[in-house]
Amino acid sequence: MTGDIVRIRERGMKLEVRTTPGCYWLFGLWFIAGGAVAMLMPFIASNADRVPWWARVVGLAIGAGCAGGGVFLISQYPWVRAELDRSTGYGCVWSGHLRRRRTDFLLRDVHAVALDRTTDSDGDEMFRVDLVLRDGRSLPLMPQHAFGREWALARAEALRLALRLREPVRERALPPGSSRS
Repeated sequence: MTGDIVRIRERGMKLEVRTTPGCYWLFGLWFIAGGAVAMLMPFIASNADRVPWWARVVGLAIGAGCAGGGVFLISQYPWVRAELDRSTGYGCVWSGHLRRRRTDFLLRDVHAVALDRTTDSDGDEMFRVDLVLRDGRSLPLMPQHAFGREWALARAEALRLALRLREPVRERALPPGSSRS
């Protein structure tokens, strides 16, 4: 997950953070489309009248598995939105696809911006930007960790400055392969 998937926009006293992992969604849609083709082929092929019943079942099973994999992939990478309104002092972070998860909080309860660091299965470092509340809760602003420390640190620092936080960006190490949500 590289590129500028985290967009931070200031509009007057409002700060909007949007994260959309579009490449993963396109990859998942590719699997869904391939699965649909695999399920249809035994019925629409030029020799469909000669395809035995068991081959149709196999085509349906392979297609369903492929489409299911695509749905699973998309479900693992939800969008994340955050609206932080300095004029009212309220903030809200929500994420999801069909089932949305929403967290409301007061901006004065934002203690710091954290950069969570973990490693992937190859040992390469990955990062995620989180808001840390005074009660200890961590609100992820990215659905998954991404490669590129400088890239993630720049987003975290921009967010810290926009929120006018005195606390410097905190880098937190997580166990390898873990993800704190």
